[in-house]
Amino acid sequence: EVNSSAPMVPDADAKLEIQELPRSSNVVFSVDGHLVSLFTLGNESFEATESSEFAPDKWIIYVDTSASTADSFLVRTPLISALLDDMPMSKVQVFAFDIEVVELRGLGPKDGLLGTVVGQALQERLPMGATDLELLLEHVESHAVSPGESVGVLLLSDFIATVQERAAMKLSQILSSTTGRIIELGVLGTKFDSSTSSALAAAGGGRIVHIPLTSKDMPTVTANAWSDLMRPLGARGTPSVSSGWVWPLAAPDLHEGDEFVIFSSGGTGITLEAPELLIGKGNESATLLPGFVQAAAPAFSSLLKREANRARLELLESE
Repeated sequence: EVNSSAPMVPDADAKLEIQELPRSSNVVFSVDGHLVSLFTLGNESFEATESSEFAPDKWIIYVDTSASTADSFLVRTPLISALLDDMPMSKVQVFAFDIEVVELRGLGPKDGLLGTVVGQALQERLPMGATDLELLLEHVESHAVSPGESVGVLLLSDFIATVQERAAMKLSQILSSTTGRIIELGVLGTKFDSSTSSALAAAGGGRIVHIPLTSKDMPTVTANAWSDLMRPLGARGTPSVSSGWVWPLAAPDLHEGDEFVIFSSGGTGITLEAPELLIGKGNESATLLPGFVQAAAPAFSSLLKREANRARLELLESE
């Protein structure tokens, strides 16, 4: 029996461990005249990152109905209907696009018939025609955002442009920096153009969300999709070099702990110039300086060389 009035005698020493908060780090590898920089993002880069979820006043949703979606049409259409039925309560407007942009459901509050109405419209429209991303983005730009209003634009597509402008960089330049508007990209399945989608996500200040193309357990699939679409938006990363080329040009939605790989030419002359990384969110920004350049280990040099050459080709194709 324990006597509560007796003094407590400790039988072990208390240990207090103080850990430093994680800081950003960077390693740079030189391989065949190229530089491969790996930035690991720490907490000091994200002091301005908002912690609240992204919940806009209204959503404008565009659904790709081009011929490239025909192979998965029977699975894709009910999944899109379920995705719309599971979206948060807000105002919503839905369009279809291929070589034209057509309204499927007018702007109004989300209701219980949203998925059914859009699903029936997609069944009647059928997937056909080419993918005109230039027309799509011009249509996105045509929507004015009122002062104080927040708008989420969701593009559901594989982002493989087949007519009009196809270069990722030129397509991204169609989008202006609009206060109150965030453009997010939903990729149904695994087939998509990574260069174009990354450029559009960066230009629109949003993110790319991958949605499994499946007819199984759709409530879980759609719930996870909206959780990803509405989680707090991260910062934007922009690499900078004084000379030569760099790829990618920007990366959206960066969070603490993310790793960002940057490929660059290494500058000119005998001095290797690794890129700096500007991290921006809102009106706040921080610049991460490059680390020391080191030679890539022989076991990885072939892989890094291949990836650097691929990055260079992606940059050329995007221009």
